[in-house]
Amino acid sequence: MAHRQPYKTADERKADILDATVELLAEYGPDAITVRQIAERAGVQHTVIFRHFGDKAALIRQATLGELVGWAEVAAAQLSPVDAFIAGFRYLCKRQKSATALSFTMSGVSGPAVQQDTFPVVDAYAAILVAAGMQVRAARDLTMAVVAIITGWVVAEDWWLAVSKYRGATARIRARRAVEAQIRLLVEAGLGRSRGTRPDRADRASEVPTRRAGRR
Repeated sequence: MAHRQPYKTADERKADILDATVELLAEYGPDAITVRQIAERAGVQHTVIFRHFGDKAALIRQATLGELVGWAEVAAAQLSPVDAFIAGFRYLCKRQKSATALSFTMSGVSGPAVQQDTFPVVDAYAAILVAAGMQVRAARDLTMAVVAIITGWVVAEDWWLAVSKYRGATARIRARRAVEAQIRLLVEAGLGRSRGTRPDRADRASEVPTRRAGRR
């Protein structure tokens, strides 16, 4: 006698479908997966997907947007720009399939599966930086750079561990701390430039009279 599947609400089934979509996106990318594959992974009939999401493209957009919103919410909950970027990095490190899925959907063979103007993570970080005193263009540029570092590390973490020659049982932890340190430096430097506080420039200026005096 076949076992009956436990009853699930419509919202639970939708969540299963979105999770399955993210998993398959991470494994194969948006161009290679089908609605039937997603349905099989989620344990539903493929007609259920069409009923809830319309088509594959709409499903991928919703699954990807859900991952981005989760990341943005983690960032927005922090008290400082540095904490926001580091929290986002840690969040994505725990959700590596999400990071891989995002990278695939943003660079699919048939074009990005996510609208380029729909990226709540960038909007969230830019808003945090602007609130800290940075100009909008500078805030978006800094966000672009740091988010690229975060996603680039998380998607290819094993490769980076190898080429960076991290070894031992704690290699991953130590490497992530090193990345966090670089993120901190980059964000703090960007904030410093926006506030006009650049100790490196001040130091160089103070050294000039001394050098000239030494030549006399």
